[in-house]
Amino acid sequence: MSKRASHIWWGSILLIHLLFLGYQLVHQRLYLKDSGEYLQAADNLMHAATLYSGDLSEPLRYDHYSKRPPVYPLFIGLIRTLFGQDIWIAVFQTGLSLLNFWLLQRLLAFLGLWSGKCLWLLPFVLLYPAQYIYANLVMTEILFQSLLLAALLMLLKAQKSKQSGPVWGYTLLLVMAMFTKPVMHLFVWPHLLLLLYAAWKWKKTSLLLPALLPLMLSLGFQYRNQLRTGHFHFSSIQNKSLLQYTTYHLLLRQQGPEQARITTDSIQSLANAQPTFAQSEGLIQRACVQLIGRHLPAYLGLHLRGMLNFFLDPGRFDLYHFFGLSHEQEAGLLYHFGQQGYRGVWKYLSQQPAGVLLLLLLVATLNGLKLLALLWFPFNKQLSRAQKVLILLLLLYLAGLTGINGASRFAVPVFPLMLLVLAAAIHAFPIPISMGFSRLTSLRQK
Repeated sequence: MSKRASHIWWGSILLIHLLFLGYQLVHQRLYLKDSGEYLQAADNLMHAATLYSGDLSEPLRYDHYSKRPPVYPLFIGLIRTLFGQDIWIAVFQTGLSLLNFWLLQRLLAFLGLWSGKCLWLLPFVLLYPAQYIYANLVMTEILFQSLLLAALLMLLKAQKSKQSGPVWGYTLLLVMAMFTKPVMHLFVWPHLLLLLYAAWKWKKTSLLLPALLPLMLSLGFQYRNQLRTGHFHFSSIQNKSLLQYTTYHLLLRQQGPEQARITTDSIQSLANAQPTFAQSEGLIQRACVQLIGRHLPAYLGLHLRGMLNFFLDPGRFDLYHFFGLSHEQEAGLLYHFGQQGYRGVWKYLSQQPAGVLLLLLLVATLNGLKLLALLWFPFNKQLSRAQKVLILLLLLYLAGLTGINGASRFAVPVFPLMLLVLAAAIHAFPIPISMGFSRLTSLRQK
């Protein structure tokens, strides 16, 4: 990329970050519903040396011992200790978001995709408000994004160099990601298979330790949770999500909102009546699995459409919260999708103010173009098969585990990877507008 093109790229990215941060400095809308638990976990870590996401002065709840893993509360706790005010969390996360664009540049350069054509990514960069919104909220998404990007870069370097150093770097970053978002803890199994294959292929038995490390730490953390709660598990958020989101939205589509609420409330009441936390969690899991099995074809259809939503959702809730456009209790796209599918989504969107509707449609359209680039990505001949597999593995893993709950927030951590996929498409197809821009840039430099 030429110096002029680089200035346009970084100037645009810096400007939009500063605009969103400046707005947040004025309006101070830092918190979502989950933010309180992260802040409480941070306070308990720093002042009581215990990982607990509830108020220690209130009756203890076993789910709070494992609900929020330690990395993000530690991140918050350090910032609060050093700077005192929560707004500094937004400042540091804005810095992390800028770092992530630098990591994206490193990834593109490593894969041979960093060129003047990357300027055509700018509309996709600037018209993805969720990136800049979550940089300014007390939520894990941007830190998680940093860890995933750095881990992928180290993994690709390890695949190319066949050296143990990058493998260790990738493994440690994966461990940090796992203890930032519980969704990553099941990635210990793909990780184990990848490194066992690498150990065999490269004839390096030294890779056995990094292969096993995330699994051992995951089991150790689950044992820690068992000691505190009597239940061997990684995070209580998984059962909560299974009942309140996955099962609820399945029943919402199958039975309607009233019956869905009655059924899930009944399961929760029965769980609360159990004598132990382990029995309570087991009851929730069995009841949800039974309901999903009873409606399996419908669930599979919703799961696949949820994965589609993961990539397409324009982030209505994010915009409305950040800019104070509506009450938090207003039902959003996921609710209307669960009730009436895409017809319900469109009916709901059509009721929004014209400016908001136009922006949401534009963002959704650009998200759709990224999805088309992803569908083409496996056929890209500029990248090696191994490189494509590693990139797709991470993307599809997160989309697959998000499933029925697919929404803009969950896709934020993989947004730079979708830009990478799009850059591969732009690089492979020298469309005239790209060629014309490159020539115009070179003429101006002369």
